[in-house]
Amino acid sequence: MAPTPALFAQARDAYALTSEYQVTYYHAWARILLHFAQAWQHPDRSGLAQLRDAIHRFIDMGSRLRLPLYFSLLARACWRAGEIDDALEAIEQGLTEALQNNERWWDAELHRLRGELMWAQGADPDDVEAALQRALDIAQAQQSRSLELRAATDLARLWQATERPEQARHSLVRCTGVSRRL
Repeated sequence: MAPTPALFAQARDAYALTSEYQVTYYHAWARILLHFAQAWQHPDRSGLAQLRDAIHRFIDMGSRLRLPLYFSLLARACWRAGEIDDALEAIEQGLTEALQNNERWWDAELHRLRGELMWAQGADPDDVEAALQRALDIAQAQQSRSLELRAATDLARLWQATERPEQARHSLVRCTGVSRRL
């Protein structure tokens, strides 16, 4: 999810409103989204530090809801800044939070991102495939069609890049139901 100008404007507005009306929980939530949008626009250590701080403030106030999502945002921002090891660490934090708080709804996306990051880092294609396949399996088990399609698309890209086009085509046909020649 690349933040759009609309996301940035809405996060900024939400941050201002929640500050004005002193809505603590939503202020912390809006702060995370605002700093994600800022870190995306200016991918540097300062922006990443502000995003990390926003997430840790959220945790410090006792909040844990949606942390897997927030850590995936941190991972994306780290990746954009070229900090792949930090991005992978954020993925691990998201998965840990999901397990500890039984908030598994974002697991497929976390595993998919892990696979993408591993691929960007030049990891063994078999390890990348395992991460992407895990994402696909989770999305299918949860009947999350959008996350399933994302995982299947990345898996197909990997298979295409590793000269397995028939597997790539089969994966996308199975996921989408589209049987025309891809």
